[in-house]
Amino acid sequence: MQRRAPAHAQGDPGLPIPEFYGADRLVLLIQDPSHIFAYWELSGPALDHARQALGEPGTPVLLVHGAGGCEQREVDLAGGNYYLSVAPGGTYRAELALRGSTGALCCIVASNEVAMPRAAPSERLDEEWMAVDETFSELLVMAGLPANAGSSATLARDRAMRSRLWQETGVTPFSSGHLGSSPTSSFNIHLTKP
Repeated sequence: MQRRAPAHAQGDPGLPIPEFYGADRLVLLIQDPSHIFAYWELSGPALDHARQALGEPGTPVLLVHGAGGCEQREVDLAGGNYYLSVAPGGTYRAELALRGSTGALCCIVASNEVAMPRAAPSERLDEEWMAVDETFSELLVMAGLPANAGSSATLARDRAMRSRLWQETGVTPFSSGHLGSSPTSSFNIHLTKP
């Protein structure tokens, strides 16, 4: 009996991805600590309503709201997306709007709010972790780690203490992979029969 390959393996890509979803929306996505990717779709009535309210076609702008205030950036609505450079650690939201000849603004659509990550490693050392099951604890012991390691602060303290002890005693730290693995090992293990 011959098996048929699944449809996706035969080159069938499945249903096509629609070009538009028929919704007016603006979405912000975090790219990295300093950049936001904004994309939008204006296939509903929101753009027409904004033009009517403004009384003129207006210039499309992206309003970026952050802790420092609001910044306006002219955009091409047909482009559908825009990259924003922002400060790490800030919180941002945006609006697509039309700016009239007098400077009046009429909002077309508003975005979600994003909280940017910091551009540095976390300073938190107080996270508590637990072993998922006994097998994981056994693996930690086999790797030469404490099975109940506790928080990252405890691990850092223990690592510093071991380092200080090694410096004071002159014993070279090693892992199980280094035991007798090379002729230049700092010690040799000799097994003798009784």
